[in-house]
Amino acid sequence: MQLIHLLGILLVMTIVFLLQWRSVTRLPRRDRLAFILLTCAGDALVLTFMKFPEIPGPLEWVQTVLGPLGETIRK
Repeated sequence: MQLIHLLGILLVMTIVFLLQWRSVTRLPRRDRLAFILLTCAGDALVLTFMKFPEIPGPLEWVQTVLGPLGETIRK
């Protein structure tokens, strides 16, 4: 069952990438590279969170990092 979910997510990511790539091809090489790297990083995060759901998500990361700053500001 998890393999079906994985293949479905990969299919959706591929479709989104291909639809966006048409507009990215007109941009400079540096922008295309940034698009590819950011897309791959996002895809890796999605697949990691799917494989290991017990890993804290981005919201917990932000709260851990910025929580003490918020406490300092409130005082």
